[in-house]
Amino acid sequence: MSIVVNGVSIADHDVLAEMQHHPAAAREQALNAAAEALIVRELLRQRAAQLGMLDHDDDDPEREERALADLIERETASPVADDETLRRYYEANQSKFRTPALFEASHILIATAGTDRTQAKALAHKLIDVLRTSPEAFGGLAAQHSACSSSGNGGSLGQIGEGEVAPELETFLRELEEGQLCPVPVETEFGFHVLRLDRRLPPQQLDFATARPRVRSLLERLSRQRAVAQYIALLAGESQIEGFAFRRADSPLIQ
Repeated sequence: MSIVVNGVSIADHDVLAEMQHHPAAAREQALNAAAEALIVRELLRQRAAQLGMLDHDDDDPEREERALADLIERETASPVADDETLRRYYEANQSKFRTPALFEASHILIATAGTDRTQAKALAHKLIDVLRTSPEAFGGLAAQHSACSSSGNGGSLGQIGEGEVAPELETFLRELEEGQLCPVPVETEFGFHVLRLDRRLPPQQLDFATARPRVRSLLERLSRQRAVAQYIALLAGESQIEGFAFRRADSPLIQ
């Protein structure tokens, strides 16, 4: 792949090096994404140099980053949504504006650091067997065996949201019924957990007044992304790019 942007060559080895930042299902996809990213950067560099915001031979990465950010800030603009637009988007996308699902759960952590994992797992199985016939013993067993600070509170983890516990625990919490003891120990990097789901709190719909700041932030981000994408497409449309089929635009930036 030989890419030239307005007479400036982008070396093949630079494209290959850039690929690490663009993981994809297929090598060709990653290669194209890397090439496009380097073309965008070169277009912005050339425009910044044209405006006197960056020297052509400036090789300071931090200075270049600041110059390119300043360029985009200077040369793009995006509209600020009014309340009618915010409400219209909220009404059409209410599922995006909900509280996260919450779990109330308890556990007993049999730590494995410095201990035999087989023995730790066996103990976790033993505690599950006890709790099947004596569920009221959970708090006492947590106080006796758990290596977690929750042991002093009956093993209670309180209310936890998505991403707040080890993914292995979250997977089981999604499947358990309220009040159900997990039938098997759950293994994480910390050890083996005897897990119980105490209560599931489903997502709650936010009303418009509460969701309004989130709606505005989302629309502003989307508007900004569109403005930047259009700006880059216009730069490409005014440039000579060889060796790569880059998206172009030949009309003024649409705001």
